[in-house]
Amino acid sequence: MLCPEINLNGAKALASKLCSTIENYRFTVSATVTISAGLCEFDEQKSIEDMIQEVDEKLYEAKRQGRNTVVH
Repeated sequence: MLCPEINLNGAKALASKLCSTIENYRFTVSATVTISAGLCEFDEQKSIEDMIQEVDEKLYEAKRQGRNTVVH
């Protein structure tokens, strides 16, 4: 998800709220559903590809930390 005009702290708060909302939502499946998020801040010095790689690495770090986690 791209969040223009939201700084890293705002993105972290939004991602945490999404994790909580999804975890607490009562889906019709019996399993618990969670999300994990990796965040990075836009950096004009980096290419889009580098930022995508960075956020992908953060996502997998969040999953390694036990899922339903936000890593920035």
